[in-house]
Amino acid sequence: MPLKPLARISTAIAMAWVLTTASFSSAQGISALWNHYSGDRHHAGYVDGPGDLARFSSPQALDVDAAGNIYVADRGNSVIRKITPQGVVSTIAGKAGEGGLTDGPADVARFSNLIALAVAHDGSIYLIDNLWLRRISPNGVVSTIGGTTSGGQSLISLGDSAPARSTFMFSSTGVAVDQDLNVFVSANGNILKVTPDGIATVWVNNSSPGVEHNPTLVNDLQVGADGYLYFGIPFSGVVYRISPTGEGEQIGPPQYSLPIFQTNFQGIAVHDNGEVWLSQMTSRIISTVTDDHNLQIVNEPDPRLGYPGLFLRANDIAPAPNGGVYLADPLTHSIQHLTKDGTSTVIAGLGIQPVADGPREDAGFFEASSLSAIYNDTLYVSDLARIRAIDLRTGDVATVLDRADTPYPDAFFNRIDADQAGNLYFCNFPENCISKLTTDGQWSIWAGSPDEAAIRDGTAAEARFRGPSHFAVSPAGTGYVIDYNGGYVVRAIAPDGSVSSLAGSHTEGGGYSDGTGSDARFVLPRSLGVAPDGSIWVGDHLWIRRVATDGTVTTIAGGNTYYPPPDGIGAEAGFNSVQDIAFLPNGVAIVSEFNPHRLREVRPDGTVTSLDITGTFAPAPYGTAIASLAISPTGEIYGADPYNHRIMVGFATPDAGRLANLSVLKRVGDGGSTLTAGFVAEGDAAKPVLVRAVGPQLAAHGVTSGFMPDPLLELYDRNGQLVETADNWSDADNLAGTAQRLGAFPLTAGSTDAATTRAIPGGPLTATISAADGVAGQVLVEVYDADLDGVSRLTNVSTLTTVSPGDGRLVAGFVITGTGQKTVLIRGVGPSLTGVGVPGGAVLDDPRLRLFRGSTLINQNDDWAGAPLIEAAGTAVGAFPLLGSDTTDAALLVQLEAGNYSVHLESARGDAGLAIIEVYEVK
Repeated sequence: MPLKPLARISTAIAMAWVLTTASFSSAQGISALWNHYSGDRHHAGYVDGPGDLARFSSPQALDVDAAGNIYVADRGNSVIRKITPQGVVSTIAGKAGEGGLTDGPADVARFSNLIALAVAHDGSIYLIDNLWLRRISPNGVVSTIGGTTSGGQSLISLGDSAPARSTFMFSSTGVAVDQDLNVFVSANGNILKVTPDGIATVWVNNSSPGVEHNPTLVNDLQVGADGYLYFGIPFSGVVYRISPTGEGEQIGPPQYSLPIFQTNFQGIAVHDNGEVWLSQMTSRIISTVTDDHNLQIVNEPDPRLGYPGLFLRANDIAPAPNGGVYLADPLTHSIQHLTKDGTSTVIAGLGIQPVADGPREDAGFFEASSLSAIYNDTLYVSDLARIRAIDLRTGDVATVLDRADTPYPDAFFNRIDADQAGNLYFCNFPENCISKLTTDGQWSIWAGSPDEAAIRDGTAAEARFRGPSHFAVSPAGTGYVIDYNGGYVVRAIAPDGSVSSLAGSHTEGGGYSDGTGSDARFVLPRSLGVAPDGSIWVGDHLWIRRVATDGTVTTIAGGNTYYPPPDGIGAEAGFNSVQDIAFLPNGVAIVSEFNPHRLREVRPDGTVTSLDITGTFAPAPYGTAIASLAISPTGEIYGADPYNHRIMVGFATPDAGRLANLSVLKRVGDGGSTLTAGFVAEGDAAKPVLVRAVGPQLAAHGVTSGFMPDPLLELYDRNGQLVETADNWSDADNLAGTAQRLGAFPLTAGSTDAATTRAIPGGPLTATISAADGVAGQVLVEVYDADLDGVSRLTNVSTLTTVSPGDGRLVAGFVITGTGQKTVLIRGVGPSLTGVGVPGGAVLDDPRLRLFRGSTLINQNDDWAGAPLIEAAGTAVGAFPLLGSDTTDAALLVQLEAGNYSVHLESARGDAGLAIIEVYEVK
């Protein structure tokens, strides 16, 4: 569930102080705390106005009307934008930041996931919005005219037809409209034709006359002035045009005649003179189709990609009236004009901004698309034309390999991983080989050859790849890669570079079929990961599938076609556009999904649960689209967010065990001072607690002198109202029996210790302890969860007081019960108290934390140094923010087994001052 704020504590110890707490949870025992780690968050935005001031968020598609106006599907903002010939940007439908599937007038309509756009001659606009075909009328009214998620029909064979509104339109990627207002949609592996009266028909597939290729992977469609429908088949290099009567004709190069980087088609644009332009999915190359049916490259990308005005990805292109094409670049959040001489100009949006190495707060990324396994506290990032390294101890970012320094300066580092020795491996796209970078900086080809594109097994020198895309390395050093050549194959690369095909077939085409070796089929695999047991998990269209080391393919979960894909067990669950798969140490997979943007937990038994990654950081305009994952041995989750040019960091928190007891030990009463401790219970039901202020009984536990002889306990509710006073305890409410049941040490009958039981509502409880007789001494304040089986739970203890050398140190204790581990955030805050109203001269300048289990020191911290996971955890539990990475506050984020713990807060410099110690349960 999303982050939800709970109560505020407000009390006074010399001055006011405020704490907040919140919960962040998900089912099935894992939550994810997320925070921005490194990279540029300032490319995207939402601003109408002149082009140089306007801002977009991942513009996905565009088209041009007869008057020269450009219409843009601004996917990240969930709106449709218009750019006039003078370059002025306005919003014509939807509301920025509010997604949905609402029809109606332009200001009422909402959009879910804008994918494709086409403008008709009558001024209407047709959209692919997730799984639906939608129309904006010339007067701005939005309606849904095609697609459904339940109770519909799947049109498969050529000529199959049904009402468009009851037709499934899965994997819809392209839309075009002709002069008769027939709409063409690439969906379900076919091209559908939707007539003005709302009937959808399978118009093109590989059974069409003159069409030899299945249009499963077609990304874009365009109707030319001649009335023909144009599209390219990615990877094969074939370009088709379909006549108004349905006959096909190849107009591009022969199949597989060009390198794959020139044929990985993304967008298509057709000029009135018949000139055809094509953009590439990953290589940034844009080409035209020549008269002799070849491709002519228009732009030669700069190998360093370091200058404003260049684009990173032409997701869609449209013919510009004055020549060349307009392009939508979702990575630089801009609309650009590319002319035939290869010059690109930003006409709206920001364009590429310089990136740099350095501290994580200052570093930037072009397209952080892939992360390696973590080696020696280093995370490697594939950043388009560079390999970057992040030192996770300091956050510093450095470039370790630039493609300009390799023999293949036009290559892209597509997918990256590392073995246990720290060697790096990556797909060297488009060179059709797997490269290796050793720890001493030696670069070499591990398997395959840049001189030939094919699927061939054999030794490292003999083996060939056709389109290696998704890649991972096992701890033992065996690589696994998805390769494509008319069908998908999972291939294995031994440590010596020899290659063998493990599962799938490139000769029999795609499909969904479990089986062994070449009997298995894959539909559209986009990701893979190596599980701790050595098996390979593949994200294949609607499914998560498992490939054993002997090549046997089984389905773990998925297949449900409902949107959004539901959770469940096995076939009850569904997936859509799985980007990456990584594994926690316990074998549970974390899956990143692009549509919708989320993380999913997949257990080996097929149980699928969605994890919430919202609310713990300032959301990017585009949302957090995690393209790649890396998980550390201690549970930190790193995510590459290429559309926002950043690296995210999170924490997998096992929801096992609970805080059963929280306590604070401190000398109190000198000069009439008091001790105020705040405890927080989470949940809607009242929480039964036992609260004690122990002085004399400490003598039985080693404090033979210096204890407070007569503590007085006062309890205050969330509004600061006194609700109970307890002095010299008695057993009238069976306090002794409750203490025995909870494992608390007994109090001597008739002692002057204070104790009470109470059911507190969800939220804070403040306990103030003073000396009833005016005599100072050590006092232990305790709160016990009196109902460990209840839904409500204790989540936080906080105490603000003066810390001084000797007996003036502050000690907080807590007990974790249950099985498994509990994630706990502990903070010792001095300097950052100035941010909540404490004068700077009164605070403890340099607090230090030491964490003990029994008498054993298990962890400690002096300066928190801006650790991003500490920041994320603090945000998740609702703690007030620490003021900066250079403050000398102390903090620990730890995973602890069941047991008894104490944390000591003291001065690292031997001086005195106000400080707060906080212990939070992190869920």
